[in-house]
Amino acid sequence: MNARTGLVYGSGPLWGSDTTPFDLRSELADKAPDITWHSLNDVTAVLLHYASLNRHSDLRKILLMTVSSGIACRTIDMRNGRIPVDDVGLQGEIGHLPVALPGGPNGGCLELPCDCGGQNHLAAFSSGRGMKKLHDALAKSQPSRWTSSAMHRLMDVGCGHEEALQMALERHDEYAENLLYLATRPIANVVRYALALDPEIDRVVFVGGVSVNLESHYLRLLNRHFQETGLYLTSQRLPHYIMDRIAIARPEQADGLTGAGLYARQVLEQHAHE
Repeated sequence: MNARTGLVYGSGPLWGSDTTPFDLRSELADKAPDITWHSLNDVTAVLLHYASLNRHSDLRKILLMTVSSGIACRTIDMRNGRIPVDDVGLQGEIGHLPVALPGGPNGGCLELPCDCGGQNHLAAFSSGRGMKKLHDALAKSQPSRWTSSAMHRLMDVGCGHEEALQMALERHDEYAENLLYLATRPIANVVRYALALDPEIDRVVFVGGVSVNLESHYLRLLNRHFQETGLYLTSQRLPHYIMDRIAIARPEQADGLTGAGLYARQVLEQHAHE
C-alpha cells in the first residue's frame, strides 16, 4: 500500500498475481461517508505499537519483520518517529525478493512458486504457506527421510502441518530441524544484509505466527545461521552482535489495531494544530 496516498497495489497471499490498484480510502468513504477514514499498512501499524512501548529506550532504529502467511518488514527511526518510504510509498517488501536456496535435485537449488505469481521469492520458502510448500518439496525429494520422521508420524495421526512441525521440533526430529533450518536461511540473509547496510539498526524484532509459535526454535536456528556465517569482521570481534539485536514480540507487544489507533490519534492531533 502506498503510505502517502493509501492506494493498495496488491497482496500476494490475498490477491495472488493481481496488482490492479485499489483505492481503499475512496471505497470506504463511499460506503460510509459520515466517517473520516484513514488507512495504514498492517506491518506499519504493528511497528508503531511496538515502537510506542520502547519510546524511552536508547534504540536508534527498529526493524520489525512479520513472518506469517506473508513476509514483510518496516524500519522506524526512533529519534524522529519516521518510517521512510520510496517514490511509490513502499518500504520493506522483502517477501518478494529473489532467493536461491540449496537442496534441489542434482545439487541445484530448490524451485518454489510464490503466491504473487513469481518464482523463488523469500515468501515462497519462509512464510507459513511457503514452509508448507518447502515441506512438500522435501518430502517428495527425500521420501525415506520423511517417512521415518516424527513429523510424518504426527501428521499421519491427524496433526496439521504447523502443529506437527512444532511438536516434532520439541522431539528433536531431524526432518523438522532441517525444514526449519532451510526456511530460516533466507531470513537470516535478510537480517545480515540489513545490519551490514545500516549499523544504526539496534533491534530486529520478529512478529507473526511462524516466528511467535516456533519462538525458541526459530531463535535457535537463526543463531545457528549466524554462527555459521556472521557479519564480516564484526562477528569475529563481537560474536553475539547479531543475536543481541534480535527479539520476538508477543502479540500484546506488537498489536496492529493498537498501532492503528495510535496513528489515528496522531493524525487527529496534527489536524488540531493546523
